[in-house]
Amino acid sequence: MLRRGRLASIPLLGWAALAVACSQPANEAASPRRGPDASLEAGGGGGAPGDAGERLDGSVRDALADASLGEAGPDASDASTEPDAAPLPAVTSSTRGWVDIAGTRPSYEYGPAIIREGSTYYAFYCSDPTVTGWDTIRMSTSQDGSSWSAPVDALVPGGAYDLDSACDPTVVKFRGVYWMYYTCINTTSSPDGYHNNRVCVAVSDDVSGPYRKYERPVVEDLGCPSDWNASYCVGQPSAVVADARVYLYYTNAYPGDPGPAPGDIHLATSTDGVQFQPANGGAPVWNHRDVDVKRDRRSGLFLMVQGEVDTKQIVWTASSDGVHWLPYDPSRSIAFNTSMPADGRNHNPGLAGDALGHFDGMTFVMYGSSYESGWGKWHLYRSDIVVEPAENDCSQCAEDSCDWACSKTLASEQVGHCAHPGSAEVGKCCACAAAPAESDCAACAPGGCVVACRAGGHSIGACSVPGSKDPAACCACY
Repeated sequence: MLRRGRLASIPLLGWAALAVACSQPANEAASPRRGPDASLEAGGGGGAPGDAGERLDGSVRDALADASLGEAGPDASDASTEPDAAPLPAVTSSTRGWVDIAGTRPSYEYGPAIIREGSTYYAFYCSDPTVTGWDTIRMSTSQDGSSWSAPVDALVPGGAYDLDSACDPTVVKFRGVYWMYYTCINTTSSPDGYHNNRVCVAVSDDVSGPYRKYERPVVEDLGCPSDWNASYCVGQPSAVVADARVYLYYTNAYPGDPGPAPGDIHLATSTDGVQFQPANGGAPVWNHRDVDVKRDRRSGLFLMVQGEVDTKQIVWTASSDGVHWLPYDPSRSIAFNTSMPADGRNHNPGLAGDALGHFDGMTFVMYGSSYESGWGKWHLYRSDIVVEPAENDCSQCAEDSCDWACSKTLASEQVGHCAHPGSAEVGKCCACAAAPAESDCAACAPGGCVVACRAGGHSIGACSVPGSKDPAACCACY
């Protein structure tokens, strides 16, 4: 949610599957954002197989921020944006142009979450309301990342915690189901009387939905003012799966935070998708809001793109561990749309990746861009990105990425790699390998764990014991 002023055919070469090197985040038992009443609360614990996974209440305080981080992860006292947070990668970019979406387009589109499954892309993005409230999350699909289907509603507001808005989606596959984290707000009648932004989640057995809402927010800061006019507070999530957990980055903006992009980026992690704990000792991991994060599978680097609603630039940064990031530097900008009105904006970017939030060194980013003068006149625009082009640039023979090209050619989920960087010959392009098989709960919950759990009276569910054939020891329900 935004508020004004805040805000080709590819021959295949044999290639061994890539090993994904995952790094450990900071210990997760410390405090989130400042404020004596600040809390980072979550919906449900993992629960025993077949259990309802009842919610584990709890709050964390600033007094815990100096607690020992134990053995895992970087020390909380490390500067979150120190210059040596990651080796400076070479990043090249180019503009592709306006995204072509069929049918009647919303007046505004921004903040996309772009998921590739096989050779099909799914884009979930914030748009003007279709039923009620301020914002609706719509979905379009594409076979090439440029021409997209007419938008359909993916998630509409109207629940207890998202009465006014459902916006800023991010989608990952975890524990056999698809998790859509999003900014939610109820400004008048939320069950607990808090009326500012938080992060909610909706879950589906299929990437295209339907997405079923969990009964309460999963990340919130109750120490941030409840008056939604006073500050943005918590929202704009971005999720990546690494280390067998969800890394969830999010904005937290307090009154008086400095511009030009007021607010910080925080990180929380979860081993079940519902119960989150703060990383980095609760301290911010970056100091500019409106970001999206994906992980480069080959190098292991985390790539972040950022663009605040009152700016034109889309900036990138990188991290070796997902916690410590290169500092903000406006010179690290990707190619962006410059053919705009004088008051034009480029903002709220989203990177394309697979269902885990990973990519193969080549990817693209879409962002809201002004198609005419005025607030809220934004359509999606695309720019292409290559990380370490000397190793990964197959853009002349694999239009979107080698992941996409391999999956399209073999008509199955593939992991691709640029075998001959810079080549324009289709015979010297991508190396492919079948994506690792995912163990799920299909044997004990053929319709999926969300369907199974809802049939039992729960809000959502996820695979608890992959490969199990026992319905009683299959899905964890919440």
